[in-house]
Amino acid sequence: MAFRTDPFSKGRKMGNPYLKWAFMQAAILGKRADPMLNAYFERLERKKGKHTANAIVAAKIARAVYFMLDRKTGFSVDQLIKGRR
Repeated sequence: MAFRTDPFSKGRKMGNPYLKWAFMQAAILGKRADPMLNAYFERLERKKGKHTANAIVAAKIARAVYFMLDRKTGFSVDQLIKGRR
């Protein structure tokens, strides 16, 4: 069977639910541990709401992990928040 898509996700694949859970946990724990990430999360939370802000931070962490593995580099909160450099 081909990849299932969620009818509400605008055609994007649902992905691995275990990885989604792991990155959501990383986002929740990361905002507790890092003041800069927490400040970014609070800005998002005011604009988008708590659950959406968690999902955005989790997606950013997932993207960062992919590029860390691809480029063999370390993690940087500055780069996570500000984007490409």
